[in-house]
Amino acid sequence: MNESKESMTGSARANVEKRIDVLVYKYRPFLVHLWANRRRLFLINSTVATVSVLVLLFLVRPYFDSSVVILPDFGRSNAGVLSQLSGLASLSGLGSVNLSEGIPPEIYQNLLFSESVLSPVVYTKYQTEQFAAPVNLIEYSELEPDESLPPALRDRRLMLDFIEKFVGSMMRVNADRISGIITVTVRMPESRLSADVANEIVASLNRYVVEKTRDLARETMQYIERRLVDVKDSLTDAEEQLRSFQERNRSIATSPDLVLEQSRLSRTVALKQAVYVELERQYEIARIEQHKDTRILNVREEAREPVEKTGPRRYIIMIIIMLVSGTVTSLWSYHRSSVNRIFTSLRGREPA
Repeated sequence: MNESKESMTGSARANVEKRIDVLVYKYRPFLVHLWANRRRLFLINSTVATVSVLVLLFLVRPYFDSSVVILPDFGRSNAGVLSQLSGLASLSGLGSVNLSEGIPPEIYQNLLFSESVLSPVVYTKYQTEQFAAPVNLIEYSELEPDESLPPALRDRRLMLDFIEKFVGSMMRVNADRISGIITVTVRMPESRLSADVANEIVASLNRYVVEKTRDLARETMQYIERRLVDVKDSLTDAEEQLRSFQERNRSIATSPDLVLEQSRLSRTVALKQAVYVELERQYEIARIEQHKDTRILNVREEAREPVEKTGPRRYIIMIIIMLVSGTVTSLWSYHRSSVNRIFTSLRGREPA
């Protein structure tokens, strides 16, 4: 048994050595060429390394990432105008409206990329290290207007161009479908600016949602006012019918039909009274919601100025550059030498 194991080990070692010999024989001309041209390759790659270091140190600006986490509502109603109308919805014709569950996180995610939310962020003045006075993001980026456009459209073109650039390279939104948590990350050349812009994005989204909630409250009040008029009229008619019935029938105890009719009229009056009282209560709730100015988004923590830069990681970039440069220059030098040898041999075969 031991002898068989030793023979198997010896054969495996022989196979490995054979493969190594094949690889050495196959790539020996290439290795010999690299050694012969080591000075040229060293000079080229040293130049590439020097230029890369200068570019990374003086032309590539560092950047900082700041993040804000928006938590789900956990059952809290953002659109609280009709949150307590569930019991009245079927009676008042609002059965198709379902606002008591709050605003889904997917809506927040889509709104974060909208012009309505980002345009106030772009034009907000920020204190920066690059400028002494506060500037907006367009002024900070030093974008120039398109002179070919009419003057009325230049500012809007600038704003749309910056939003496209901002969404493409400076802003990232990650939404966890399972937990409903949304993370807004902003990348800027300055640490304080990245935190300020991230917080301003969330504040702009909150203002937008508050404004829309107030509009919804105003529309709800208008609807309830119309419903109150209708319900009050129908309640008055029902009360008048019950009063008239009782005046015409002073003694109804002996008549089952009259008792049944009185019960039906009384139920109608009680139902319309309940609807009227509930509408008045919801009207007051809508008035309160219309004048609310509270934070709707459930923000875990505002963005803070990052202590360390996010990137670029210059040493990793240098390693990648040198690996690519070494590979490209080695292959280029070897193939160039092979092509020269072919042309030399062809010229040597030409007749004298």
